[in-house]
Amino acid sequence: MDTAFVLMNVERHNMHSVVERLICMNCISEVYRIDGRFDLIAVLKYRVPESFNESLQGVKGITHSEVLLGFNIYSKDKFDWLTGIELD
Repeated sequence: MDTAFVLMNVERHNMHSVVERLICMNCISEVYRIDGRFDLIAVLKYRVPESFNESLQGVKGITHSEVLLGFNIYSKDKFDWLTGIELD
């Protein structure tokens, strides 16, 4: 299973309903309200990228979105194991 991150701009008055719809989707594991150019970021787990794209198009209140696909995962535990260097 692969991971994608979806950055979204949302109509302010629809924020709550958008978050509710997103967290009910099977492919979405987390949703964060963020600061900056975007309002929300969702973490998705998927097998076929097109599958979540269609789902997001049906969410009323999302005005713009950008999808970032994760190719490799780097975590502290995995980095320590791969390199023999401990990060503290």
